Amino acid sequence: MVTFIGEVKCDLPSESLEMWDGNVYADSLPKVFNCNIKSTLLRGCTLKNIEYAYGIVIYVGNNSKIMKNAKKPPRKISNLMKKMNVMFYTVFAF
Repeated sequence: MVTFIGEVKCDLPSESLEMWDGNVYADSLPKVFNCNIKSTLLRGCTLKNIEYAYGIVIYVGNNSKIMKNAKKPPRKISNLMKKMNVMFYTVFAF
């Protein structure tokens, strides 16, 4: 197990899946590492053909990009049902 002491400065949680930027600062690292959308691994993705990887969990729960994009699907209703609803409302309105 490796202990990492440092700081990550990044954008606040948002719905945008195309933009994300951050920097990793640590005394043990020789330079500042930039994290961006190209180095982001979203939930459900897998890595293949690599020997090792280091990872930092930034957003969890409702703050993750996937959860911020999870919206209820629009209500589907046919044109016939819309017309019937209008007729139904006019009957009870008068």
